[in-house]
Amino acid sequence: MQDSMFLKQQIIGSLEWLSFDSLKFLFELIQILRFKNTTPSETKISAEPSQNLWHFLAEETGTIQAPIDWAINHDYYLYGTPKQIEVINE
Repeated sequence: MQDSMFLKQQIIGSLEWLSFDSLKFLFELIQILRFKNTTPSETKISAEPSQNLWHFLAEETGTIQAPIDWAINHDYYLYGTPKQIEVINE
């Protein structure tokens, strides 16, 4: 538990230098991980130098069950903003 709190403090401290766009990206990544209901032990990130965030994202691409219009209307599903485009299933 103490290690978890220390890690959370380290993460929070490192957020200060991120740009707004990076913070938005990070927030969406966190929402995706919460949506998947994963725990840290279930993630595929390792301490190896070849394993980084981009590698993790590449492995996870296409693994989320989402509505057909997720790409264009993700703000609607994450934040409740109005949909950009209504998609009609054929």
